[in-house]
Amino acid sequence: MEKYFDPRINLAFILAVLLQAITAFIWIGGAAERLDSFENRLNQQAPINERMARIEAEMQAARQSLTRIEDRLDKGNK
Repeated sequence: MEKYFDPRINLAFILAVLLQAITAFIWIGGAAERLDSFENRLNQQAPINERMARIEAEMQAARQSLTRIEDRLDKGNK
């Protein structure tokens, strides 16, 4: 009967390598799942970020209007 592997490599070594490979595949699968979850949360936050940018622009315009109104009132009171 012909042997398929070097007899110096024992069964424990082969099992250890297989176990490490299986563990690596499980870890990679978990990392991919975490990345998918993160991407989903990021995609859900995109509309919120757009609304926040719009609100910030509106607030800046409101501040400028308020400053102009205050300047006019100050000129009228002097």
